[in-house]
Amino acid sequence: MGMSGRAEESSVLRIAEDIGLDVAQLRRDMEAPEIDAHIETSMRLAQVLGITGTPSFVIGDALVPGVVDAEQLQTLVTDAREPEQ
Repeated sequence: MGMSGRAEESSVLRIAEDIGLDVAQLRRDMEAPEIDAHIETSMRLAQVLGITGTPSFVIGDALVPGVVDAEQLQTLVTDAREPEQ
């Protein structure tokens, strides 16, 4: 891992090989245009929603940035499911 916190491609491919993944298939998948399109769509959606980091959750109409424990997450989901009075 570099200083940026992002995994370098060579490190990812080495780990993939170590755990037995088909590295040639992984390389093809990484270069597939539909993967790029999906990532681009996700990035645009995150930008529109104001998501600037991970993790972030959209629960109902609320944006919940940052780490949320399971209990908080359950409460947020339950509240979002409640019909408005």
